[in-house]
Amino acid sequence: MDIAGFESEWDLLTSGEKMMFQKCIRVLLKKTFIVYEKNEEEKKEYFFVSKHSDVFSRYLSPIGYDVLVDRDNKVIMLQNTVSAGESSKMQINRCNLSLADSIVLCILFTIYSDRVRRGSLAESIIISITDLRFQFEKYKVQDRFDKKGDLSESIKKLERYSIIEMNGKLGDADAKIKIFPSIQFALKTEEFHRFAKQAEERMFTKDLQKKDIDLENEDGEDFDDTYE
Repeated sequence: MDIAGFESEWDLLTSGEKMMFQKCIRVLLKKTFIVYEKNEEEKKEYFFVSKHSDVFSRYLSPIGYDVLVDRDNKVIMLQNTVSAGESSKMQINRCNLSLADSIVLCILFTIYSDRVRRGSLAESIIISITDLRFQFEKYKVQDRFDKKGDLSESIKKLERYSIIEMNGKLGDADAKIKIFPSIQFALKTEEFHRFAKQAEERMFTKDLQKKDIDLENEDGEDFDDTYE
């Protein structure tokens, strides 16, 4: 822990830079991410933390954090440095997601990854609510969002951590969701693969159920047309 090193660097900052440092620390502790493309204010914060990343890391080290600067994606992330063998209580920047939150996050990640593979990094990745609901149907998870407010709450939570940005109201036909590059760091690879496996199994089961219904219909037998 290099406290003396931090103090000497801190003394070199101007009063304005010290205020900016304090602001960025609060932003990182609250939201985990600073995303360059989000708005003009976050652009300033991104450049400041990038320039002084060593100072931030030295300051945060005693409480188990480091600052990761991804210059390719222009994302800054508050990273937990507590090892797996240490108390999980120390890992306070981990956010527990509901099942609905996890589904939305995974589906947005698949959309983002697909756009990146197609070379869409030159422009912001923006989708419509209709696009999102289409993906719900594709992965057979639309029933998870039957209750009013479930999707809205999930979107608000992901917005809170600068993973996405909602433009417009959820019920508006022209409402859009902007997906930020920070989504790449919000989801562990094994978590996404687990979702993909479960979604694939769910799709296979539903397809079999639908096939059984179609066969019964072809045989002229009665069936419940509300069956799902």
